[in-house]
Amino acid sequence: MSARCVNCPSSAHCWVTSMATARYRSRARSLRCFRWFAGHGVHRFGIGVAAVLGSLSFSLSQGCAPLSVSLRPGTRTYTPSDYTRIFESWTRSARVTSLDELDTMLAVTATLEAWDFRSAYIAKFASDYRLTPEQRREMLDKALSESQSGHRFYVALAARTARSADLTRADATWVARLIDDQGHETAPSSIERVTRPGPIETMYFPYTSPWRSVFRITFPITSVDGRPAIAANSRWVSLRFAGVEGSGDLRWALSSR
Repeated sequence: MSARCVNCPSSAHCWVTSMATARYRSRARSLRCFRWFAGHGVHRFGIGVAAVLGSLSFSLSQGCAPLSVSLRPGTRTYTPSDYTRIFESWTRSARVTSLDELDTMLAVTATLEAWDFRSAYIAKFASDYRLTPEQRREMLDKALSESQSGHRFYVALAARTARSADLTRADATWVARLIDDQGHETAPSSIERVTRPGPIETMYFPYTSPWRSVFRITFPITSVDGRPAIAANSRWVSLRFAGVEGSGDLRWALSSR
């Protein structure tokens, strides 16, 4: 059955629709090629299916309207069973797509490791690794200190090439910025590449995969001009990836509670 072209609604089928359909069918046939599927996660048509599958299960469970989250510190009483729910509330995904080439330039998923998330993470980690009460307390103290010294994100992304997926390069294809609804834009204070994600990364951040590059990106609490990177009354904060190929935002709605 032919699709109606949005560019010419009076026509049931046009050359634009035909070309797009043919191109997608061509890509579908390429799935049969193992080298395309598992080589480097990218190919000449854009990001490989393997990279996209790394985030598919999470994207399906995320829902249409993520709940707002709170950056406020305070005591949390999470149990290990709470981790999945809290993880999903602090995780977002985005894609940068070229409509001209019908290509995905960047696919990225990130978790904002705020104090609330870290509390749930530690509850799960302490249970899995049978930490003593003292060890758990030390881990909580360290996590609280880290959350007060910077806004840190765990990020996994796939791009058109391995080079363009490397955020640590001096001439990186993509730059990361922290943006709030007050118009504040802040550059990272550090970008650390996780070269060999292990069982901890793949279990606690399940969108991690061999076909994605993984980073921990930290932004300062206060920018160089003395203002907060995230204003106290901000209604949302975004992690933006931008470059010559486009830009995309991962946004967290903020609660005042």
